[in-house]
Amino acid sequence: NQQLQSLDQLTYRAQDVMTQPVVTVESQETLGVATSKMIKHGLKRLPVVDGKGRLVGILSRLDVLRQVAQSGEMIPARQLHKAAVLHLEDVMSSDVPVVGEDDTLGILVDKFASTASHRLIVLDLSGEAVGLMSDSDVVARVNPEKRSGILDALRNLGKPPAGKESARDLMSPAPLTAEPGELVVEALKRMLAEGRKWLVVIDPQGKPLGLVDRQIMLESILEMPEQA
Repeated sequence: NQQLQSLDQLTYRAQDVMTQPVVTVESQETLGVATSKMIKHGLKRLPVVDGKGRLVGILSRLDVLRQVAQSGEMIPARQLHKAAVLHLEDVMSSDVPVVGEDDTLGILVDKFASTASHRLIVLDLSGEAVGLMSDSDVVARVNPEKRSGILDALRNLGKPPAGKESARDLMSPAPLTAEPGELVVEALKRMLAEGRKWLVVIDPQGKPLGLVDRQIMLESILEMPEQA
């Protein structure tokens, strides 16, 4: 609320702070071309325009992934990637930092800041993945009076505030998991069915090997065309 109130005092308009030039896709272009643009420019959403450049809609990353999962096929474009035979071990990110479920707030914030990661995998004493946590989870779930200090610490502008909160208190428990040999398409279907943004890739003992998110899924669908 304080941040919103301070913004109300500014004289900036949307056109003063918006990103330019805007990346768009024409409504008649293929889904493959649109997806390639999203991947190339790191976009979660892409404005859709008509032949005169007028906005007619928004295409989201989730829209594309749902289409892939529901159709049972990859995007019918010439940029087709052989994602039908890709496995999670082929596309997962294996450098996601981990923390223990008893680690305290200060340790968690330091881990986020020192690794420049937005996500942490939470482990129990046996090393099994029992939770997931994002930096926004920490900010949202702590006492409101600590949020400003946490935001500063995440930006390396200060030390995190003291707190007794542990990873167990702040994590999202029972993460969606899969073994590395599962097909990308099948994992995507499960993620969408359960409304999950992340999936932890684990070994037979439940220990994490890597992480897959919606962006990784999107990038695994097709290869980048050079003209996008």
